[in-house]
Amino acid sequence: MQCSFCSTELKPDALTCDKCGAHKVYRRTTAGIFVGWVGMLIALIWAALFVPLLFLPFMGISLGGYPWAALVIGLILAPALLWYSKSTVHALWIGRDD
Repeated sequence: MQCSFCSTELKPDALTCDKCGAHKVYRRTTAGIFVGWVGMLIALIWAALFVPLLFLPFMGISLGGYPWAALVIGLILAPALLWYSKSTVHALWIGRDD
């Protein structure tokens, strides 16, 4: 592997270039950050729907009108979005001045 700034040969697991001072950072894409925030929002909404579900039967409230579709969709969608957000991490070499 070569440094993208000075073309010095680097070890495959190198995090910095000894010659020019460039270093490797891991960043998420803009889409990955946005999808992560949407996933967290859906997870919070899902939790807000799930927690009352535990107490409603004890309070004598019928579960017939409960939004089951939103609960099931949120259970599938939130982990999928968070997994996609995590998968958008990529390595980037930046110079000493950046």
